Amino acid sequence: MFTYNCKIFSSPTKFFILNFFFWGVIFLFLIPPFQAPDEQVHFPRVFELSCGKILLSKGEKVGGSNLPTSIQAFTSIRGDIPFHKEHKFDYKTLYHHLTTPINERETTFITFSTQLYSPFQYLPQVLGVRVGKIFNISICILYYLGRLFSLCIIGVLLYLSIKYMPFNKWALVMLCLSPMSLFLAVSHSSDPMIFACSFLLIAIVLRSMYDTSFRLSVSITGLLLLCIATLATSKFGSYFPILLIVLLMPTIVFSDKRVGYIFKLMLFAIGIALALFWNLKTKFIFDELSDSNAIFTNNIHMLCSYEYIQLVLRTFIILAHRLYLSFFTLGWLDTPLPNIMCYCWGVLLILLTVFSSSSISAYIPLLTRILFFFISLVISIGIVTSMYLGCGTTGENVINGIQGRYFFPISMLVLLTFSNLFLITEHKVFQKIKYTIFDRWYVVQLFLIVFLMTTVYVVFQRYYVS
Repeated sequence: MFTYNCKIFSSPTKFFILNFFFWGVIFLFLIPPFQAPDEQVHFPRVFELSCGKILLSKGEKVGGSNLPTSIQAFTSIRGDIPFHKEHKFDYKTLYHHLTTPINERETTFITFSTQLYSPFQYLPQVLGVRVGKIFNISICILYYLGRLFSLCIIGVLLYLSIKYMPFNKWALVMLCLSPMSLFLAVSHSSDPMIFACSFLLIAIVLRSMYDTSFRLSVSITGLLLLCIATLATSKFGSYFPILLIVLLMPTIVFSDKRVGYIFKLMLFAIGIALALFWNLKTKFIFDELSDSNAIFTNNIHMLCSYEYIQLVLRTFIILAHRLYLSFFTLGWLDTPLPNIMCYCWGVLLILLTVFSSSSISAYIPLLTRILFFFISLVISIGIVTSMYLGCGTTGENVINGIQGRYFFPISMLVLLTFSNLFLITEHKVFQKIKYTIFDRWYVVQLFLIVFLMTTVYVVFQRYYVS
């Protein structure tokens, strides 16, 4: 039995899959409905997509859609819990909705701003809702079925990411088993598909670079296309630059060099085409949202100015600590986890990155590191800029509205920039430290379990204990 447990603890994929679904199921029912940020506007978009309505036609009313009134009634159970820690959730409020049919004939106009988001971002939840509608189940069960499908599909994508990652597996496990990762995976948010596809794309590209026996198959090509489609159409194209890493794939994984060059360029071209198509198709929606358009018009002239560069720098410097801690703040950014555990998580992640591998074969060339850093920087600036154009105001010292989870999809890329940087881990002293901390005592594995147990306790106290 002990040997079996050791095998689970020493295998990144086994440890991940066991803990992700164990804690994921707990999170699935522990976190009350619509207690993820903006989930009350994501769920109507999921339902709209499940009905086959992907894009609005010109002339239709923007900022919402005609959906069953049962959805509006169900989203109202969110109540005033966000930002009011004294208010708790009572599962008895779900009893009525457990037996309430969807009744798609009785509709009302429901306001939500997520029609700008592509269907790829909601694929897991849409599949769950679509399956549930076949059996004509209640709106409440439909909601939880969407959560369950999200947990399962995101879990599979993250499992494949860890499986294909040639090194730094445990660092990726720490990211995938972080409280925020699990919290988002069981929500109707668009974020889990973005970071799952980002991790998977990075893992496949690195595997092609460092595994000489690796060859592209139909299934891997399909996964690449899914990742490209999701990232190219997400967050107004903010994550599009990460598709540049596709060009790093060596031609040896293809049948011949010419095919390899053509295939890589085609993948990148598909990403460009999808990004242009989606942004052009949804531009009229953005234009007709008068408030956002007014802010956009007022702020766009600032982008090429020296003042804007200063504004971005101030934002990163002043908000860096807050952004890091916000990654460990659940709910509507009103349920923080213990700071000491958040700091320990970061320290362990850095140590894992440094001690990732002592092999020269796992060393990332300098130019590749520069590319990773450049992509991360461009995406970070893109995220900040999109927030500035969409909801920023002039005259402020920093750009507000930015959350740490927005940078989660590029976290692995940032870590790889500094992975095994100096190849100092071959020294016997460092090898002994690595063996003692990571291989013998399972510090990372035990820490993750304790961290998730603490998270469950904090969430339970936040939503259920008066």
